[in-house]
Amino acid sequence: INLYRRDGYSPFITFNTYASTSCVNNFDPVIAPSPPVPLFENLPINTLVTVINASDADLGSTAPLSFMLVSGGGSDFSLDALTGRLYSLRPFDREVDFEFELVVSVTDHSTSGSRVAYSNLTIFIVDLNDNPPIFTEANATVSLPESTLVGTTVALLQATDKDVTPVSLQYTLLSDFNGKFSLFN
Repeated sequence: INLYRRDGYSPFITFNTYASTSCVNNFDPVIAPSPPVPLFENLPINTLVTVINASDADLGSTAPLSFMLVSGGGSDFSLDALTGRLYSLRPFDREVDFEFELVVSVTDHSTSGSRVAYSNLTIFIVDLNDNPPIFTEANATVSLPESTLVGTTVALLQATDKDVTPVSLQYTLLSDFNGKFSLFN
């Protein structure tokens, strides 16, 4: 900065002053709120689950951010420290895993002291129809006397499905033995 003094009688007098600025870490980083994140079951390892979005109002050397998975996902998820991308570390099975509650942090960087923000992140596993129905009895043998009347119930069969999402099971006879048997669902 150059300053000049002029009073009308003396020649110009010049004062040279130097100023420097340094970046001060005035603001906490901010993590954008995230609704619960759906993740389909049976997806491969290293599937991108979500991206943590964060910002910092500071400029300069304190503005770069780093991300960390604080709790809740140790062996299940990996968080890229530079990009905020969250990846799966294994395939998930909805019949075993329902929901994960993670805590993530974002840190700015300053020589005068870093600032940290925390946020909760919920990931829920979405069920797929990936399990076949299973009969409660593997084989059913029924003996009928010749005098059995038409329309008589000869067996009650039941099957179950391990999928969490309710499904409507449909039963089909592979053979009706020339119309001698029928199936009622």
